[in-house]
Amino acid sequence: MNVEFAYNILDILQTMWDAAKQMEKSYAARDMDTFYSLSKDLSGGLAAVQEVAQQAADNKKIRLADACICAMESLKDIGTLAVLKPEKTKWKLAYELEPIIETAAMQFYYWGIVKENPEKWGEFQEFLKNTEAFELLKEKKNLIYQCDLVIQVMAYNHLDYTIDCVESILKNLPEDIRVELQLYNHGSDDGTKAYFESIENANVLNIAVNWALPGVTNKSIARGKYYLLVSNDILIGKDAIANIYRCAEGHADYGYIVPTTPAVSNGQTIFAAYTNNDEFEGFAEKNNVYDPRRHEQRVRLCNPLCLIPSLLWEEMTLDMYQEIFCNENPMFSFPDDRFSLWMRRHGYKNMLVKDAFCHHYGSVTLKEDYGKCQKLEELYEKDRVEFQRKYGIDPWGTGSYVEQKLFDVWNLSSEDDIYILGLNCGMGSNSLKVKEVLREKGAQRVTLYNGTQEKCFLPDLRGVSDHVFLFSKLKDIISQTGRKNFHYIVVDDPVQGLKEEELIQKILAAGIKCSELAYKKADGQWVVYILRK
Repeated sequence: MNVEFAYNILDILQTMWDAAKQMEKSYAARDMDTFYSLSKDLSGGLAAVQEVAQQAADNKKIRLADACICAMESLKDIGTLAVLKPEKTKWKLAYELEPIIETAAMQFYYWGIVKENPEKWGEFQEFLKNTEAFELLKEKKNLIYQCDLVIQVMAYNHLDYTIDCVESILKNLPEDIRVELQLYNHGSDDGTKAYFESIENANVLNIAVNWALPGVTNKSIARGKYYLLVSNDILIGKDAIANIYRCAEGHADYGYIVPTTPAVSNGQTIFAAYTNNDEFEGFAEKNNVYDPRRHEQRVRLCNPLCLIPSLLWEEMTLDMYQEIFCNENPMFSFPDDRFSLWMRRHGYKNMLVKDAFCHHYGSVTLKEDYGKCQKLEELYEKDRVEFQRKYGIDPWGTGSYVEQKLFDVWNLSSEDDIYILGLNCGMGSNSLKVKEVLREKGAQRVTLYNGTQEKCFLPDLRGVSDHVFLFSKLKDIISQTGRKNFHYIVVDDPVQGLKEEELIQKILAAGIKCSELAYKKADGQWVVYILRK
């Protein structure tokens, strides 16, 4: 697309956004003549831009025509609300129509200009910083939130699941937390929009075309101090919301908080035997008793639902705007890994909250999308390579997930003042899991040292360890750590190319002592050695 032409369209979108802001002001002042006049002009302008976008878009990623459809649909709804539900109109203007137009400009700026002209990236970043989508970042010292927690349910069809999800939320809302329920219809055509609009104490965001406007909810998310995203195939358990919120509120360094559920990968589930909804509710009531020992730090998390402080959400999505909101294959681009990595590398913890059990049916919407994809493995591999190029680590590499078979054969004993040494544990999932198992068993003062011979892992290990060091020889470890005695040692990848039978001998020869050592063999099996009681 011609750059000069693209900038002209951006100017038009800015004018449209100004008109939407004027509509909000006119409505607040009850100047309905101006309100309706602006609405009519804006609708005509959107139709004109839609026509131009359809004719000029040689890049299928430029979804400006779809964005115009979303904005025109929003305008129609606002006109109806102004008559039938005036109390909803101002919110709809501020948090649906204005963000649609602003997000359309952000997306068009990237796909229409920056994608083919990477030298424009700096000016694009400045543009993003001045949008309302990142308003909290301008007011860091004087933050005022409208509520404690925004709960946002995102739905794309599957109305039966959505109804059960929303009802479970309404049934389990904490009474002592100021909550705003936002229902986000993402292009459904099965009655989801009408159902959402029937919920009296909720605010509805309707995006008429699925995937047309990534990031459009940033402004509404910022109404709450915390943001809880809930997929529509989730059932909320008793006290789950209260426990998630309490976990976050008590720990400023908890950035990405995910409750445990069934039907999720990454070893995030717990044993739960139930066969129907009544049994699920009974299990959740027994399980969901607040217990900080059951809040487990993880290297990475998958998120059928998750809580993130809203300010952190804005910092992360601004920092990773291209990767999160301008990705050619959003389903296959390792979004969970990106979120987790950003938190680790910025000093925040990824926390699995096991005292907030919820039910997950299992990627109901995504399964349908996966089924439409003919080149699933190819897309995953392409984005895996891109992830490694961007961040320097393989998202599926050493230490990216907990290897449960290790903990099936390792019976860790709890005591206080425990020191753990991880050697070549990659991103550190297994050595961290040792620490978290001991904490859950009641151990006090557990300290984790992680040493690596691969420099690329240092940024990630710093986010999950008490002490991190780079070493070349085993004999360097005592000087690096200031310790020679450890209770537990975990070794994921070979050290100095040593064979399994040489490892213990060389560790002892280096002056390092430990009670138990776990080592991963070349065939992937784990062996645990008891060296001293």
